[in-house]
Amino acid sequence: MMFVAEQQFSRYFVTFFSDVHEGNTVFGLLGTVQSGTEFVMYIFMPMFVNYIGAKRGLLIVGALVGARLIISGMCDSHPAYFCHQTAVRV
Repeated sequence: MMFVAEQQFSRYFVTFFSDVHEGNTVFGLLGTVQSGTEFVMYIFMPMFVNYIGAKRGLLIVGALVGARLIISGMCDSHPAYFCHQTAVRV
């Protein structure tokens, strides 16, 4: 199920741009940056986890994932707006 959603995300992503080609270019650049960041993190994360310990490492990851989920749930607009429109609507 998630694989199908991941395949369709690029179509959704380009809707935020005035030109489909510009959206595809930005999506490709973001994919490249993500892959490079993952590569660097895979090098240093084992050393960091060994330094702080597995239990603390799992607690940090849990806090980060939880914060990401909560912040994503609060956003009702494009991520570029940095969720500034998340005030409670009356």
